[in-house]
Amino acid sequence: MSASTADRLIGLSVESVSQFLYREARYLDERRYRDWLGLLDDEVRYWMPIRRVPVFDTTTTDRAIDHELTNREQLAYFDDDRATLELRVNRIECGLAWAEEPPSMFRRIIANIEVVPGAEPDVARVHSNFLLYRSRFADKQETLVGHRTDLIRDSPGGLRLTDRTVVLEGTVVGACNISTFL
Repeated sequence: MSASTADRLIGLSVESVSQFLYREARYLDERRYRDWLGLLDDEVRYWMPIRRVPVFDTTTTDRAIDHELTNREQLAYFDDDRATLELRVNRIECGLAWAEEPPSMFRRIIANIEVVPGAEPDVARVHSNFLLYRSRFADKQETLVGHRTDLIRDSPGGLRLTDRTVVLEGTVVGACNISTFL
C-alpha cells in the first residue's frame, strides 16, 4: 500500500474498522437497537439481494458471484434506507414484530475483515464474512452464513455505515424468517 493510500485510511484502519464491526455485532446481539442505529449514516442503504441458482453456460468461463444476485433495481430480501431501518427497530421495540415475540437470542461472528480504500478519501470499502446463530423457543435454532460488502465513512462523529450489501451463502434461506439485521 502506498503512503498516500495509507494516509487516506488513517481513521479507517483495519483495527478501527474491525472494532466498529465487532461493536455493531455486540449491539445487535444485546438488542441495543438504538445504539446500533447510532452507527448508521443518515444516507445508509441496507441491501440484501436474492441469490439464484446459476445457469450452466458453456459459452463463458465467467463464474462471478454477481451473476447469481439480483441487482439493485430488482427484488431483494431487504432494500432499506434509514427510515425503514428505524421503522423496523420501532416495530421490534413495541412488540409489533411478531417474528421477534418472544425475542430471539443471537450471536454474530464477524471474520475475514478486509479494508480497501473507497472512491472518496473518507470512505473505505470493507469486505467481511459472518455467521449468525439464532435460537428461539426451546426447539428453534438457525444458522445463517454469508458475506457483506460495506461502505464505512470516517465522519466527525466517528465511523458510520453508509452502505451494506449482504449475501447469503445459498439460494434457499433455511430460516423461518429473516427478522434480524445481518
